[in-house]
Amino acid sequence: MLDVIRSNAQSLGIKIAFGLIIVVFVFWGVGSYTGGTVSDIIVVNDRPITIYELHTLAANMTRQLKERQPDLTDDQLKQYQVRLRAAQQLIMNVILEQEAQRVGIAVTPFELRREIESLPYFKNQDGAFDPALYKQILENNGTTPANFEKSITSELLQRKLFEHVTAGTAVSETEARSLFNFLAERRTMDYVLFPLADFAEQATPTAEAVRAAYDEGRDSAFKVPAKADVEYLLLSADTLAGAFAPDEAAVQAFYDANKERFTTSEQVRARHILLLAPAGAEPGSEAEKQNQAAEQKIKELHKRLLAGEDFAELAKANSEDVASAQNGGELGWFGHGQMVPEFDAAAFALKPGEISEPIKTGYGYHIIQLEERQDAAPQPLETVREEIRQQLGSQQAAGKLQDILDQVLLAVMGGKDLATAAQTWKLTPKKSGLLDADALAATLGIKPEEAATLLTTASGTVKDTPFITKEGYVLVKVNETAPEGVMPFEEVQSEIEDRLRTENEARLAMEAAKTALGDIKDGKLPEALAARVKQSAPIARNGQIEGMGANGALTRALFAADSQNWFPEPYALAEGAVIARLGNVVPATEAMWEQDKPLLMDTMLRSRKEGLYRAFLQTLQNAAKVIVKDEKALEG
Repeated sequence: MLDVIRSNAQSLGIKIAFGLIIVVFVFWGVGSYTGGTVSDIIVVNDRPITIYELHTLAANMTRQLKERQPDLTDDQLKQYQVRLRAAQQLIMNVILEQEAQRVGIAVTPFELRREIESLPYFKNQDGAFDPALYKQILENNGTTPANFEKSITSELLQRKLFEHVTAGTAVSETEARSLFNFLAERRTMDYVLFPLADFAEQATPTAEAVRAAYDEGRDSAFKVPAKADVEYLLLSADTLAGAFAPDEAAVQAFYDANKERFTTSEQVRARHILLLAPAGAEPGSEAEKQNQAAEQKIKELHKRLLAGEDFAELAKANSEDVASAQNGGELGWFGHGQMVPEFDAAAFALKPGEISEPIKTGYGYHIIQLEERQDAAPQPLETVREEIRQQLGSQQAAGKLQDILDQVLLAVMGGKDLATAAQTWKLTPKKSGLLDADALAATLGIKPEEAATLLTTASGTVKDTPFITKEGYVLVKVNETAPEGVMPFEEVQSEIEDRLRTENEARLAMEAAKTALGDIKDGKLPEALAARVKQSAPIARNGQIEGMGANGALTRALFAADSQNWFPEPYALAEGAVIARLGNVVPATEAMWEQDKPLLMDTMLRSRKEGLYRAFLQTLQNAAKVIVKDEKALEG
């Protein structure tokens, strides 16, 4: 959530934390700052970075990684080197803080307050900044107002520093047009294709060749990893919930005490038409012109809807929300808070069948048609009974998990099988089937190195030590193991034959193409080949040839050609081999340039600014004096 908030705060992408805490929330009465330990771990140009700062940032980075990748294991997390990355970020933060101070750049409390108040996530249904909502959202995301202020202050400072460094950077229309002409130019290709299918009869591999290919791939392509088939039992609060099922009175009491939790929120189903419009357009800019054009068009569409035209058909033809446009603008059901505030307020103010006035959001201009509405309503006990039983049972089981594990282990060590040992707790073991180490690890929820030990365990063995998973504990019995081996020749014979046949077809097609090139005299093809010459559709520099695939070397030759001589070598494509030459040059048109000029010039300017800023950052970094007091603390 905070990543989204920051991205919508127009972050330049480099998260800097300058240590500048400007407590603007005296305006709102939200929170205060409290610090932590001050033990230094790094010194940057005489400015210390504390172990508290490092731990805090590393913890936030770890939490964000786990939110994006819920299945991330501890070993996988180590590969990210979170502490080292956090240290690098903090070092750059200090360097940028010092540079901002040197050139006299600062963020005032009013600027910070205005920035945070502009973020839509902290606004109530009336579109006003809500201090309570602000505090609650930050708390839900594991941070404080002070830390969030610090982060936004950092982004504002860096934005100012970026503008300071890149001020005066410009792109001329002449150089933009030159690049556009280069990128937009298309070329056709005259070619003769030698299709793979023409050589199918000659391409059948011999039995000896097939066997030789198999022998060559035994140690790699046809290798089968060791596998094991295990019986396993997961002991966790959730799996044991059934053994602690509450009675009906307890279920009823929990339902009565938590009725608000089992109340469905108000929801609506709607369609919309969206015309994209740039946010934050400067007066007189191209972006402002695009805004004005979008606003005029949305008003015209609104008039047509009020005149009785079909909403779905207009959405299909005009909406720039590609995902919903193909379905007539259909958005499905959504509740309060799932859309941006302006859209949310307009949609929930409508009655079924009504069409809104055009509204403006950060995405552009919308028209909304409400289709259905569902009022908030309590869910009957019948629909949530099993959910309550599971939760109450899990709560009881969680406190007894260790004792149950000990009892099941004692039963297994005493000679009982897993199924018998688990009966008391209403559990049934599962079987994995023959799986390799990685698949076993995924199935059991354990580490790959732990799963690897099962591959060398004797069949019939019950592991006397449970594996620890995110959910609880797994007890495992190895039913069968299969050693590492090689797939039998008979199983892969047809696969090898198909591959060799295709390779032979490609080789024969290329040989035929080379022969054809040798038959060219004075730049002319023999009559029989000349009759087979075709011309491609216009080809762009990305190399895709309509209906034929791509070959980078062929595309480079085509765009380097300055005559219509046949290229001196043939080229392989998906359909076969070709001999080719330049056909026609299709230059960019004036209309294409006028359409793409604003976007291209903006992109070039942004790229040039970012390149200049990266060089500036590198210069600062090279000049900085950094002392790391404890390198081991950066590991992990």
